[in-house]
Amino acid sequence: MKLRQKLAMLMAAAMVSTSLPTFTSAMQVLVDKESMIMSNEFGYVNPQTGREAINLKIYNNNNDPISGDLDSPIQFQIKGLDLKFNEKFFTPTQGDDGVAQRNEKNEVIENSITDYKLAVTDKSLPSNAIYALEDISSGNDTELLAISPPITAVNPPFPRRIFSIDQDGNYTSYVSTDYAEAKQYITRKNPASPPNLTKLASDHKQVFIFTTAENEDGDIVFVNLKSDGDKDAEKLIPSVDIITPTAVDGAIVTAIDDPTASNISTNSGFDFNSAGYQSNVSNPSNNAHAYLKEFTIFRDPYGDESILDVEMYQNFARGSTNYRLYVPVAFTVTGKAPALDVDGREIFSNKLTLSSSEVTGDIADINLKREGTISLEGRGNLGVFELEENQEFVFAGAFKTHDEDGKPLKDREALEAGIGGGIFHIQLSENDLEFGLSEGDRLWDSKPDADGNGGQEGALYPYIQIVGGLRGYEEHIQVEVLAVEDAEMVIRIIDETGQISSGPLRSYEGGIEFHNLPIDLRSRHSELSLGEIEMSISQVDNDSLDWDGNKVGSLDFDDANELSEEFAISTVIDNDVLIEVLEEAEVWAGQDSADVELALIEVVQGSLNPRDEFYFTFKNGKMDYDVADIVFEFNGGEIVNGDTDILTVDDDEYTLDIDKLYDECEGFYFHEDDDNAEQQWHNIIEELIFSFPVRADADATAGDMSITFESDNFKDEEIVTVIGSVKKPFTITAPQVYVDLGLKDQKTGEIILKETEAEMFRDGHTIIIELEDIGLDSRSFDDGNVSTDSQSGLEVSTDFDGDKGILEIHIDQESDDIPGTITIKDINYDIWAGTPRGNYDLTIKGDAIDFNEDSELSYEDYLVIGIGSTQQEESTVAQVNFRSGTATVNGKTTAMSTKPFITTNGYPMIGVRDLAKLFGIEDNKISSYRDEFGVMTATIVNGTVGAPGSTLVTVRDGSKILIVNGTPVIMKEPMMLQGNNSFAPITPLGEALGLTVQWNPATSVVTFTS
Repeated sequence: MKLRQKLAMLMAAAMVSTSLPTFTSAMQVLVDKESMIMSNEFGYVNPQTGREAINLKIYNNNNDPISGDLDSPIQFQIKGLDLKFNEKFFTPTQGDDGVAQRNEKNEVIENSITDYKLAVTDKSLPSNAIYALEDISSGNDTELLAISPPITAVNPPFPRRIFSIDQDGNYTSYVSTDYAEAKQYITRKNPASPPNLTKLASDHKQVFIFTTAENEDGDIVFVNLKSDGDKDAEKLIPSVDIITPTAVDGAIVTAIDDPTASNISTNSGFDFNSAGYQSNVSNPSNNAHAYLKEFTIFRDPYGDESILDVEMYQNFARGSTNYRLYVPVAFTVTGKAPALDVDGREIFSNKLTLSSSEVTGDIADINLKREGTISLEGRGNLGVFELEENQEFVFAGAFKTHDEDGKPLKDREALEAGIGGGIFHIQLSENDLEFGLSEGDRLWDSKPDADGNGGQEGALYPYIQIVGGLRGYEEHIQVEVLAVEDAEMVIRIIDETGQISSGPLRSYEGGIEFHNLPIDLRSRHSELSLGEIEMSISQVDNDSLDWDGNKVGSLDFDDANELSEEFAISTVIDNDVLIEVLEEAEVWAGQDSADVELALIEVVQGSLNPRDEFYFTFKNGKMDYDVADIVFEFNGGEIVNGDTDILTVDDDEYTLDIDKLYDECEGFYFHEDDDNAEQQWHNIIEELIFSFPVRADADATAGDMSITFESDNFKDEEIVTVIGSVKKPFTITAPQVYVDLGLKDQKTGEIILKETEAEMFRDGHTIIIELEDIGLDSRSFDDGNVSTDSQSGLEVSTDFDGDKGILEIHIDQESDDIPGTITIKDINYDIWAGTPRGNYDLTIKGDAIDFNEDSELSYEDYLVIGIGSTQQEESTVAQVNFRSGTATVNGKTTAMSTKPFITTNGYPMIGVRDLAKLFGIEDNKISSYRDEFGVMTATIVNGTVGAPGSTLVTVRDGSKILIVNGTPVIMKEPMMLQGNNSFAPITPLGEALGLTVQWNPATSVVTFTS
């Protein structure tokens, strides 16, 4: 694995789900919950290295910056609960005296530091050089800050954050000068000049100079440079022991800071031009940049793997998004409830729960998608099953199809070259069956490029379908047969999507579907028994593979004792004539068609009676083809349907007349009078193949598309065969709308159209939204607000026709990479007083909904017209008199359990429980508790937790931070206690509960309105 993958990915953060707030004194910590699963005694399973870390986001909530510098850093400690900060996450970023770097199996690591050359001199790095890598943590703010001029615009680019790990496993973050300026670590002399390094605040005495080194593959590391100590002709040389700073007032930094200063000696290979920290594109030798040391994460010196110490060396600016600190934390889960505690002089937090639920489960689920049918002679479909990830990248690894010289790897060589992945043992319960595959059969015999071109499909290709979050990444997936023997097989799935260097990483789980794996009878003298065939699948321990064994073929292995399932994959039926699906279709409802390939099979010679016709109808789809163009293929020839009427259609029912096929073939492919005529006819219908495209209407149901066959040739007379699946290209929500009679300009309703995948709404297509005629002089869809989301690139234009009740939405620019959303709000209705009351339907159609425009979507009773239909909610008004301590709700006196008061700073404070109860919030929705330090926290739930419109409000004794649905709100006064009663300022607490707050200082009366 390359150094960039091995180390830079090491601390990449994965942040999923919702932010969890934690109360602090001076600093506040937020952490995004991690989605986790468990394996092997709580071992955290997510092989993509980037998912082994999270980024802590730390804010300064003080009014002033918190002071930190190299001599007196800001210090805090991170403690792990049910997790460990393993040594493997802190691999030093330093060479080792010319000895090739090796992994835990003592294998030489590809592209070790000895392979890197300094970009400006073409000299190899010293074997023990220390270097840094780019911080590619997900969620860090290096791309969010608006910085000018950015150093990322130079050639080559220098990242804004880099990190190094020393020999003791201590992780240090360095930030570029422009990033440091954006964080208010440093300032400029004037906006037109580079950051002013020589005029830094007194607590900045040094900077760190880095240049680049590159290997043959184009991987880059960042090498620390230090002065050679020559005062007369100062040069820069790579550091080999520790990352070494450079004095701010030295000649090197003067050259950075002052465009008029003379350059450092070019003999060093590193000099600065007049642009200071930018490279001179015309002179590539100017290739070095200044960084500031931001923070260091120290591993516990006493060997406690559950503790990390952190030192921050910069002044921590106050509060806003731009000034938050990101601290990556890498770990392995050791229990069911992983969490963090953060504690220090300026920082304190409650327990930070990391997992969105209890850590549990398998790396994948095994799902039976479709049970197959097999004849007594072993012909037919085995069935469809899926191995579905429980989390992205659980099959992460690497595969090869060619060696370094581009020569194809032979079967065993390719298999042994595979790294990681998920390995599974598959076994059938029917011993008379055997898999029709061989060791080394693969999905890809040759890797395709990033666009899916140039790949050579392997023997497994016809039987594999990539689904879910893996769709679109097929070129990064390999499935291969490691061993096969009779009814047993060992397969490996390898997913390289986590190693994509350009373009977006996938963002949700996917799966591998296995469609009708080939099977044969072990002996032509065998016959299967009627009933179900069981399939068992269990996970194999990757480290246990022994290629010289004999457990399955020539492979030995151990069970991982984790994932294991057994289910009925197929049923053996007593039919001598079968319909087999050779190629299934996957279609989007209302959009393009896809091909289905079927085979009519005479299993036993003479069992098919040509005079018994086959009738079939489609369910959830239809043929998108002229039956005259269908071609029937068989062993030794083909026949075009044309006007032969072998296949005809009448009122959506199709008839396959084998007798007419017999007539067409007789005299050309065989002669009735021949002695072997019966055998020749059987050769034709032993496997009669025909294909055609199918499509689904816009209102088709997501799920299976099937054909029902009827014929006296079947013992059960009727067979239902699944021929593919239908997917919905978009979802539409159109809640019922209520309007009143005799009112104009009633603006109401919301219709949302959301793509399932990008580019479902095509350029140049139109969506027509039409309301049933409401009659008379009333108008509908006269006006409204139509908008698209801001991320997908989807752009539309609109035409309203109020007389016809029609809105046309034209797709001007289709979405790109991200599914788009169209939102229609505040639709205008003018309802004349004589309009008939009742319910009116909504129709959504157009060539964006159905490419053929022969189907539409209907929403019955969408609009309701009546009197009082809009059902205005009544408001509640509560008044509290701070002088008397009394309260009224809608004019009626209401008792309060506590008396409100005004602080010495002039802020009115009200009992948290009292205000909630004034507006009908029940006692069981109001709670308080004390933590292990005796500090009280009060919580109010307004509504049902997780339901739309609900509110969760939390406030802590002594804290000015009020949390509303996970968002911090700063109060002017902290929460206070009087006895066991919690008091908070009226305005932030009232607004958090959705109330309007008005304070009359003359009367000391506050009015709350819902």
